[in-house]
Amino acid sequence: MATSNADVHEDDFVSKLNCVRKEVQHGFEGIRNRITDRENIMLQKLNDMESLYTCYKERIEQKTAEMHDIEILIDVVKNVTMTSEFSKNAQDNTLTNLNELLSQIQIPVKPKLVTFVCEPDDLQTELSKFCKLVETIDSIDYSKKTQPLISVCCKGKHENELYNPCGVAVDPNTGSVYVTDQSNHCIKVFDSLARYVTKFGHDDGEGEMKYPRCLAIGGNRVFITQGNSSILAYQLDGKFIHKTGSFGDGDLQFNYPWGLTIDEGNRDLYVCDHTNNRVQILSEDLQYISQFGRDILSKPRHIKLTKENVFILDTSSPCLHIFGKDLAIQKNVITG
Repeated sequence: MATSNADVHEDDFVSKLNCVRKEVQHGFEGIRNRITDRENIMLQKLNDMESLYTCYKERIEQKTAEMHDIEILIDVVKNVTMTSEFSKNAQDNTLTNLNELLSQIQIPVKPKLVTFVCEPDDLQTELSKFCKLVETIDSIDYSKKTQPLISVCCKGKHENELYNPCGVAVDPNTGSVYVTDQSNHCIKVFDSLARYVTKFGHDDGEGEMKYPRCLAIGGNRVFITQGNSSILAYQLDGKFIHKTGSFGDGDLQFNYPWGLTIDEGNRDLYVCDHTNNRVQILSEDLQYISQFGRDILSKPRHIKLTKENVFILDTSSPCLHIFGKDLAIQKNVITG
């Protein structure tokens, strides 16, 4: 059968069209591959930078904690009254050594961020989003230890500023947020929209705070542990109620009290007596009831209650202890 010129032209057209389709498809695949490769490289660099900043943040927190512990020791030594000249000299030498140790702690230098340059090519649109991610990471100030979605305040001594905050609790009735502002020696209160409301504890006479650490809210009261081995009770409006505790290992004596929580059933207060390796249970009016854990715990730091169990986090072990409400140990979970 003879082939017409029309059939030949049609075959040529189809053949050329298929070649064009293959070239276009190949070009698209090449662009997609280039975009994927560039994305993978940039994602890896972003992950590396995030890891670097995470490490930097952890080192900042560690160094800050070390400095804070030494500052507390310096404050304790300064407030000890020495009777003999020999004791005063020993006190001065101790302070000198502590201050020298404090000056030797070096705060890590913020790592330099590697920036990306987007070339004006066919990848510009796809790569621009990574440039925005880089700008976001570069804007984070990790010296503030945390970067919330909305910044409430910054480091300082003014009303809407915090200096070494440690504990936080929320009033379930009003949504007000209570924060222990350690180095400003007070509790600061924010409303449910994170706006500053008031502060208390900084000039309350007998109830004056000294390095407040953790806090818990029960009923119309807020209970606070602090660095001078005492427990404070305030009304939620900031009015001082009662103070108890002193340094030691007896009943109602503490050595670095830390986390605390409230039994919603009977309003009893559970307090982590950190360096005494135990938990003390106090009544709502801060009277001693009992203690437990001295033969099990090792530097308990945080504690939480449920209807059935008591959860205690040790920092020395490190270990999570689970007790029943009868205070019999149920389980130890080794965390590290």
